[in-house]
Amino acid sequence: MRVKSQYRSDRKEVYERFIKEYPEYNISFKEWRKILYIINKSIRGYLFETGNKFRVPHGFGDLFVNKKKSKKTYTDKDGNTKISLPVDWIKTRKKGKKVYILNDHTEGYRFGIMYDYRYSKLNLRKLWKFSACRGTSRLLAKYIKDKDGDYQYKYKEWIK
Repeated sequence: MRVKSQYRSDRKEVYERFIKEYPEYNISFKEWRKILYIINKSIRGYLFETGNKFRVPHGFGDLFVNKKKSKKTYTDKDGNTKISLPVDWIKTRKKGKKVYILNDHTEGYRFGIMYDYRYSKLNLRKLWKFSACRGTSRLLAKYIKDKDGDYQYKYKEWIK
């Protein structure tokens, strides 16, 4: 399911507010938007290449690539053990029985870009949500599946 963004910093209204607050920066909307994209791509590159946390300026919190081991089973409230892995429906239809996605290529780990609000100075900081765009998520998958680089070993299990 695609999520429509609630707030985008590259909109015309945000640009006009910026120009009102800082009239000394006399740049066009196209230039302003290009600067935003360059900054965002450089932050993304830093996260993917180093595996370190990036502290967002002005007290917004931290961004990082998180590595998490998938749990294969869980116990429900009745005491029954159930499998919690996602089903690979294409292979299931071919074989006629359930086949689960084990993430063998990453040794059972899952990866994602996370936002940590603990170091944030914002009001109601637990209500803020970060959602990476589709292109960034696909690029992360490309980095992890890269056979020449060992990017999946650079990323850490950050404790939340």
